[in-house]
Amino acid sequence: PEGMKDITQEKVKNLWTHYLQQTIRPDYRLVDLQQKRIRNQLKNIVMALTEYAEPGDLQMFLEPLLFWYRSPEEKSEEEQFVLMNCVEVLPFDAMSDEEKKTVADTVLFCAESGNAEIRISAWRALEQVSSGCGDNAGMKDRILAVVENADLGDSHMYEYLKCRIENNLGVCAKEEKLYDQDIVSEIFLDNLKTGTPWVAKAVNIQILEDQVARGDKSHALHIAAHLSNMLKVGHYMLVRNTAGKALLSLGPLLRVDQWNEIAVEMLRDLEIGETDYSRTIPEWLGQVALWLPPEQLDELLLSLSETMTGSSEYAAAAVIDAAGTMLEHYPVYRTRFKEDAETGKNRWKRLVGMLLAGMANYREIVRQEALLVMGQKVFGSKLLHIAEKRSVFNAACTKIFFQLKENPGGELTHFYRAACLSNLYRFITEYRLMVGEFDMHTRKKVAFFPGTFDPFTLSHKGIAKIIRDMGFDVYLSVDEFSWSKKAQPHFIRRRIVNMSTADEFHIHLFPYEIPLSPGNPDDMRRLQDIFADRELYLVVGSDVIANASFYKEGADNDVIRSMNHVAFRRVGDEKMDSKYNRDMMRQIRGKLVELELPEELMEISSTRIRENIDMNRDISNLIDPVVQEYIYNNGLYLREPEYKPLINARAVSFEEADPPYPSVEEELAGTLLKNEPHREAILQELHRSGDRLMILRNQMSENRPVAFARFQYLAPEELYGVLGDIRICDMIRSRTTGDVLLISGFYAGERPEIHDAEQLLLTELIMYSFGHRCDYAVFYPEGGVCSNRVASAMIRQGFVRPEEAPEHTYIYVVDMHAPLMLLANMETTLKEPFSSNTRILRTIHRAQQELQHSMAKLYPGQLVLSVSASVLYHRMVDKVVQINHVPREVQVPRKLGEMMCVPYGKILRGGVMPNTVTKTIHTDKVYDPDLIGCSVEAFPNYTPLPTQVKTIKSFGRPVILVDDVLNRSGIRISTLAPMFLREGVNIKKLLVGVMTGYGRDVLASLGLSGDSVYYVPNMRDWFAESSLYPFIGGDQVRRDQTKVAGLEPSINLIRPYTNVALEGVSDDAAYDFSACCIRNARDVLLVLEQEYRARFARNLTLSRLSEAIILPLCPDRGDCMEYDPNLAASVYLENDLQMLYRTRANTARSQSYYAERMPGGRRG
Repeated sequence: PEGMKDITQEKVKNLWTHYLQQTIRPDYRLVDLQQKRIRNQLKNIVMALTEYAEPGDLQMFLEPLLFWYRSPEEKSEEEQFVLMNCVEVLPFDAMSDEEKKTVADTVLFCAESGNAEIRISAWRALEQVSSGCGDNAGMKDRILAVVENADLGDSHMYEYLKCRIENNLGVCAKEEKLYDQDIVSEIFLDNLKTGTPWVAKAVNIQILEDQVARGDKSHALHIAAHLSNMLKVGHYMLVRNTAGKALLSLGPLLRVDQWNEIAVEMLRDLEIGETDYSRTIPEWLGQVALWLPPEQLDELLLSLSETMTGSSEYAAAAVIDAAGTMLEHYPVYRTRFKEDAETGKNRWKRLVGMLLAGMANYREIVRQEALLVMGQKVFGSKLLHIAEKRSVFNAACTKIFFQLKENPGGELTHFYRAACLSNLYRFITEYRLMVGEFDMHTRKKVAFFPGTFDPFTLSHKGIAKIIRDMGFDVYLSVDEFSWSKKAQPHFIRRRIVNMSTADEFHIHLFPYEIPLSPGNPDDMRRLQDIFADRELYLVVGSDVIANASFYKEGADNDVIRSMNHVAFRRVGDEKMDSKYNRDMMRQIRGKLVELELPEELMEISSTRIRENIDMNRDISNLIDPVVQEYIYNNGLYLREPEYKPLINARAVSFEEADPPYPSVEEELAGTLLKNEPHREAILQELHRSGDRLMILRNQMSENRPVAFARFQYLAPEELYGVLGDIRICDMIRSRTTGDVLLISGFYAGERPEIHDAEQLLLTELIMYSFGHRCDYAVFYPEGGVCSNRVASAMIRQGFVRPEEAPEHTYIYVVDMHAPLMLLANMETTLKEPFSSNTRILRTIHRAQQELQHSMAKLYPGQLVLSVSASVLYHRMVDKVVQINHVPREVQVPRKLGEMMCVPYGKILRGGVMPNTVTKTIHTDKVYDPDLIGCSVEAFPNYTPLPTQVKTIKSFGRPVILVDDVLNRSGIRISTLAPMFLREGVNIKKLLVGVMTGYGRDVLASLGLSGDSVYYVPNMRDWFAESSLYPFIGGDQVRRDQTKVAGLEPSINLIRPYTNVALEGVSDDAAYDFSACCIRNARDVLLVLEQEYRARFARNLTLSRLSEAIILPLCPDRGDCMEYDPNLAASVYLENDLQMLYRTRANTARSQSYYAERMPGGRRG
């Protein structure tokens, strides 16, 4: 109803009043700097108010603001200053005479202040008030009286402001003091003094600009240099912006060489890369650069590109900002300098390309800046005409949207992406409303360029650019089909390709979700369907046409030979060189385009790049410079072979011999027992006892026996007939009712050719016994004695001497019904030359024995199975080649089996099976940060698991799945099996190193056929040795970012990182086990660091850990804890060990504390 207040409007006014007070008079609890920064925003707030407020609402907002200009004597000096600073943006046109008078009174009051900053600000405000007072004669007289009666002394600054005010009031100003003498040097000196108020510096800059504008051009260069310097040293943004505007006003007055000098100096300041400088210099450098003629501008762009690929992320971000400014103002450049349209267009593309390259950069700060610039300075620009924005959109929209999807970034980047998309959406909407639909042109010809690209070189880039320039849209497909190469993870290679080609128009990355193998006809048909409306060409090298099986005559793949091809020549072997071998080119029945690269690009090779990286050399002439920074910053390709190593056939073998075995006895007598003093007695006892034998043989030494054991499988009722001791038989029967493995002798040479031969033989013997349903083992050596090495192996395997055993009887027993297993795989986790270093291997072997001892204490008297990973891998090779019907020895020429081997855990992920296609599915167990939940996901930087399964499908081969252990959880195969079923992958066999009874049930429930090297009916739990050692192994923890480049956050299931996840383990045993793991990891890393330093003359720090360890990890310490990448891993492990010792000390102290206070205890 009429006369009723608008409640909504009243709320708005109240909010405005509240926040206005919070801005002018911030909370007193804030520090001075925070208060100052908040107050300084008043000017921006008022500017936004006058720009966006509706005319009818402006008066409502002005009233609370002008209230603060009343009673100036009651305001603090800080409040007076900020109010004076805000006067120049007040909307005087919308103010009444009374309101103008209120402002003028306050300004005149402050103009006589004793505070220099307030007084100068008031005089600057008087300039604005004098121009906005209109016809108010009284106000003019008051202002004139103040400025004329003021004691200005020799201040050129006040003289300048006085002249400006008098001119506004229509009074003839006396300008002799300003323009009849040289005051430039005096102003320079004044501006460089730290004691000069920033408002005074802003006025001084105006004086310099005014001097040149009035015709004094003698100091133009010096003034320009001074202004560019003020952009760097000015502590306040207003001073910097004033200096920037003044610098640009000198545009027509400076010569080309002078502008070039200024631009180069500003570029040097920008290269410093400090955040404070980077905020202001790019904005003005971008506009200064547009005063340079084409040749010098191109040189500056080259320098900016080099800075962008440098090591400073802040300098790179500043370059993006400068490029965006140039692009925003580029239409002006066309009017300043005349050049042919093509040259100007290419430079324009280069500027757009720099922004796209920023969006693809591996550093998140650079990507964020590129998103901001692309959104605000291009599509959100108020300077660029809508037609200019359309040109950028037409040229780069595909790449922009691709980069937005390809690099999602973290939480902060999410907001940058949203802001960029918001500006894009506004532009698209505005264009469709004002102009109409977009006219998007696509090229008719498409070139599909697949490759491993490990890494993507300038040679690859040169090929793509040549094809692009022939009128093609080039799609680069980073594939996974070169299975014999030891390639970097997919997303690392893809990121390298993306960074190398982001600024190249019409060169795109093909979606990784669609793996397409050139050797699979169905995949090639799918590719043709994807580009059904365009002319498709396949890009390959002449070496591929010469060697790939699907190009050979008779190969069942007519699809690929009928496709159009772009073939580039590979120089070298004449058989692969298309210049000499023309017969192979005649196999292509589609259109054929042949290319030849420049000689300098032909010489680039992956091997050459790896060699240079190992020597820490510059490789910017081989790959894109930004990629070089990425590789060195992340420690990629260091000590990495180009091809996966072949997993050799077994080095050891085991033989079970049943009596009688005269030939075996003869062989043992002539080899292992040849120098044994009691040889005849041992042989007679073998012949008499009828014991079975388990023999360990060295395959690398003519299959010679290294050690052997005597054993029998006994039912409970057979014990006395063999042992002949009632007490011992009763003691054994009291522990088990099942069959018993009786070991009655162990024999090995004094210096076995194989490390820890007794341990290997004992493990194999126990594994064999599970097949005979034994769940208990007894070591009762003939004669009651054994060697120290044999005794050590028994104790480390969990054997204990029973308490009730007769005093002088040598007997050890172990319960085997639920063993704990250790997969000793440390030797397989190191890179060469460290994996074969004698000193490092000795340390690893010593650590393994310490670990076995600590594991035996977890469940005393229970079996600890220690399985050698190297022996297990060799046995698995035998299984795989047998299933695939291929020989163990590599065939020349290579002849592959029908099936392919697919490891899907941590086993064999870096090797190749003999004569078998071997392709790993890279998985990892990933824990939530609270360690409550976990899931199986793709290993970091590899494609998602469904995509990896599609890649396996594209090989078109039956699959042998391979893993190390299939135990109780079966989480990996349970996750993957539905994906294999969905894609229709033909799984012939699932092969594991060790399978349990539960694992067999899992396979049966999934409908899969399985086999294993070893079978353990019931396993309590198992550990991979490397997973217990921090920095060397572990399971991944889900985090948004890594603390050290190349080291994923991980968890080792030991203290102090978490509790030991074993039920029924005593606190002391868990503590000792954890301490042993950390000590072992520390000792191994200490020796590794020493050997690394001796070999390469530098320290093995966290940042270089991947040079020595195949897949290093970093213990997760939470989001707020940081690692120093320049420290060694052993330093952190020493700290962790101290933390663990501290928990033990605190536990003991607590127990003592409470014991003293229990009833009957001592009270302090």
